[in-house]
Amino acid sequence: EYLIPMSMQILHGDKLLVNMPEQLHWWINGFNMSGTLYRPSSLTMKFTVEMPDEAMLEAFCEAIDNHYRHDVTYTVDGLRVSVVW
Repeated sequence: EYLIPMSMQILHGDKLLVNMPEQLHWWINGFNMSGTLYRPSSLTMKFTVEMPDEAMLEAFCEAIDNHYRHDVTYTVDGLRVSVVW
């Protein structure tokens, strides 16, 4: 009952390292077992999450605005948030 639609991609420049297509999740993650080490600052994460209601959407966006506004950009379409971090 807590599952919501989520997707995630992790990139190093234009190179896609992890691709988790949209699925119902309660906590999405992904792994790349290539053995190559990347500096965290060189990676970009793109993800989408569809909130179940307006209250959760507002709380999520407020948290980004208050704590991550310099590191994260996001767009909202209905209850779906697309984030680039």
